[in-house]
Amino acid sequence: MTEPRSIFPVEDADVDERLYFKMVESALRNKEKKVISNGKPAHAVFLVHQFLDHAEKSVKICTGALSRSFDGVLAYAEPEVAKAAAKFLRRDGSKLSILVVGDLDMDEGQSAADHPLLAAIAQEEIAGELRVAKIDPGDWAGFKYHFIVMDRFASRVEFDTDKAQAFVNFGDEKFGRHLAGLFDTFERNSTPLLSIPAPA
Repeated sequence: MTEPRSIFPVEDADVDERLYFKMVESALRNKEKKVISNGKPAHAVFLVHQFLDHAEKSVKICTGALSRSFDGVLAYAEPEVAKAAAKFLRRDGSKLSILVVGDLDMDEGQSAADHPLLAAIAQEEIAGELRVAKIDPGDWAGFKYHFIVMDRFASRVEFDTDKAQAFVNFGDEKFGRHLAGLFDTFERNSTPLLSIPAPA
């Protein structure tokens, strides 16, 4: 079986991928207001990385299993994603919240702390807060979409969770606020899996 590939360094990506990556970087850096598609695994991983890299206060991720890889591409086991998450969480007041629908993508017998992304963050000195929880099945039944919200400024909604087909919305704070509110409701009803720092 072929090992999943890393999309980093992005300079080594093919022409189409590099063009897409530049479009995403420009939209975030210049705070553009636009909607784009996000339907390839490499595009999805790059977007997660960029959300973490550009976030100031909050990143909220609602996903299936925090998959280590997807369709041949390193996803939440990508070291560059972990570096971006750790960099974000070194900000005072930062918060990375993750909700999973199913079980975390780990080897048998491992705990949440063993997941590559979460283990990498745990090794860092962070000033912010990481929370990982399992979504309540009743909440998931009412809204079967994976999504990410960054600072209420940018969001990604996956309308086909099997193929990672999604759209990305930049600059629509009203939409971001509604999606963040939905996430917060789900989080209140969720079952905690891991918190860093640990609850007092």
